Amino acid sequence: MKRLLLLIIATVGIFTCYAQKSKSFYYEGIEFHNTKGWSIQPSKDGNTTFIFGIKGSDQFHIYKQKITEQTQSIDTYLNKIVEQTTENNFNTTGKQIAKIKEVGDIMEGYINALPVKYVDIAYTKKINQRIYAMYANNCLYTIICTVSGNVDDKLGKILSTLTFTPESNTNRLL
Repeated sequence: MKRLLLLIIATVGIFTCYAQKSKSFYYEGIEFHNTKGWSIQPSKDGNTTFIFGIKGSDQFHIYKQKITEQTQSIDTYLNKIVEQTTENNFNTTGKQIAKIKEVGDIMEGYINALPVKYVDIAYTKKINQRIYAMYANNCLYTIICTVSGNVDDKLGKILSTLTFTPESNTNRLL
């Protein structure tokens, strides 16, 4: 009887931990929820934090980096990203590659009550990309979403829970 009770408690504990891990994500001050079904991989390269998420053919990339001279203006920064994306797309060949059909203007919006600027890029084969840029906690955050269909429909639920929580500096306590 005791073994059965311990087995039940252990099983419930494992499923509870697994369910919590599959529903939220936190890494380097970036936190969001509703991640069930998403495969998310974080990494860090020098001063840049990179998070990659994929679910079927939909994906997002989040970059967190310190603000520099090159990133002082979000409009200029977004224009550089669009120019580089357009140039890379123009230089690729092959029938499998989706080509850029249309590049939208820089727009203003919100992600979870945080002001952002973004630009939409429409590709052939019904692929859409949205590139967000914003400042938060003395860092520049860039979010690149690529989906087949509407970005808001596919990633709106996960992006609406995105928060930026600065990590406490443990050296301050010493």
